Amino acid sequence: MLVDHLHANPHSNVLVVGADELGVGFDFLLNDPSITLVETDVYFAPRISAIADCHDLPFLDGTFDAVIVQAVFEHVADPARCVEEIHRVLKINSYVYAETPFLFPVHLGPYDFMRFTRSGHRRLFRNFDEVASNMASGPATSLNLAIRSLFLSMSTSRWVSLFARNILPFFIFWIKYLDYWLIKNPHAADYAAAFYFIGTKRAASLPDREIVNMHWTRQGSSQAPRAVDKSSCLAA
Repeated sequence: MLVDHLHANPHSNVLVVGADELGVGFDFLLNDPSITLVETDVYFAPRISAIADCHDLPFLDGTFDAVIVQAVFEHVADPARCVEEIHRVLKINSYVYAETPFLFPVHLGPYDFMRFTRSGHRRLFRNFDEVASNMASGPATSLNLAIRSLFLSMSTSRWVSLFARNILPFFIFWIKYLDYWLIKNPHAADYAAAFYFIGTKRAASLPDREIVNMHWTRQGSSQAPRAVDKSSCLAA
């Protein structure tokens, strides 16, 4: 989809937000001379073309044929504002590709602000038509990370940290491969480590009701469960 779109448009301009390291699966961007890659981040790094804050991108409206943003939205203060900026700099019918964590340990310390469920991720991109979305990493990856996090939370000892980071993975690495099976189960999305979204720019926002209904459609249910009276729960 995204690859076909870029190859069908000679001299495509692609913006990569948070490009200190280009994510897995995008080597084709580096090997295609017809693609102009503009890689940005908030600090200097070997791959960076421009220092830029995603909250206020320094590019004209409709500049890019695609925007790629991987593992960024958990680190920004206002993800919705960043998506608005991505929407602004994209051409009509151009693509956004995003990967964002859900059940994933804190990383980058105080610069890690939030997580998104699949519905929350879809709402973040409500000004885009969905081309494809699913788990980027499933529940097995979540479990693998949780086991390692459990050991890291037990002690601040250097030896515990060395064990959890360098030895424990040899015993639990196989767990993540269960995702090849789990990712086929729509219910597994409620326990996923991360999600991806591919979408094209649209003019009007997707109503929240449609986003909620998408959840039940993906779960294979034709009707949402009866609403719960939360006031009675609080009074109990």
